[in-house]
Amino acid sequence: MLDRITSFWQRLSDSLWFLPAVLVCGAILFAFAAVHLSTLLDAEAIARFPRMFGASAEGSRSMLSMIAGSMVTVAGVTFSVLVVAVSQASSQYTPRVMRNFMRDRLSQVTLGVLVGVFVYCLVVLRTVRTGPAEFVPGLAVLAAMLLALLAVALLMYFIHHIAGTLEAGRILDSIAEETAISVDRVFPEPCTDDSHVDLPVPAIPFDGTTWHGIPAHRSGYIQNLDIDGIMRTAARCDAVVRMERAIGEFVAEGTALASI
Repeated sequence: MLDRITSFWQRLSDSLWFLPAVLVCGAILFAFAAVHLSTLLDAEAIARFPRMFGASAEGSRSMLSMIAGSMVTVAGVTFSVLVVAVSQASSQYTPRVMRNFMRDRLSQVTLGVLVGVFVYCLVVLRTVRTGPAEFVPGLAVLAAMLLALLAVALLMYFIHHIAGTLEAGRILDSIAEETAISVDRVFPEPCTDDSHVDLPVPAIPFDGTTWHGIPAHRSGYIQNLDIDGIMRTAARCDAVVRMERAIGEFVAEGTALASI
């Protein structure tokens, strides 16, 4: 169960939608909080800083609409161009480039911030009212402008980061680092030159033994093995389990994953 939870969490954290979705939800909550604070603090803020908080309703609507439209346009165009560049790099170097791009935290944060600013502007825009009951959340509108500047700065750094990650040396370094982490996870105990493992000799002969294959339920790569669970199952059933595939190998659906 722990392995399944770990694998599920790894798939979520490595996806290109989970962290951006969390950031978008945070942007919606921040928009409601900013509008609420504006109703409490705008009068005093406009009196002290009229040039920063004293925007009109039409001006606020225009600025929020412009920021929202530009953010979603920049997000779509930037990631479309980058996916094409990463696809070409993956065909030249290794398909791992696409996987590393999807699980890259900066890529996820950049997408979440751009879409989050877009959603924030939409939420604040619907609260701006004109006419006799005019309402302009000055604090929320100022926060939208600051978020737009933050998104532009993050976008510039993101382009620099992606250009560096497409270099051959960076690709090989990331693969080597991921491999070392996987080796440490699978083999946590340190090995020495004089270390050896005494394997128990089975009491039953293997000659003429009928092996029953355990098929894989779906296709994929083997990431981890529950060695303790396999040993307990074999001891409880008085059986011998033989792994047909090792960690890192690809297993097609229906083929033998192990034999008993």
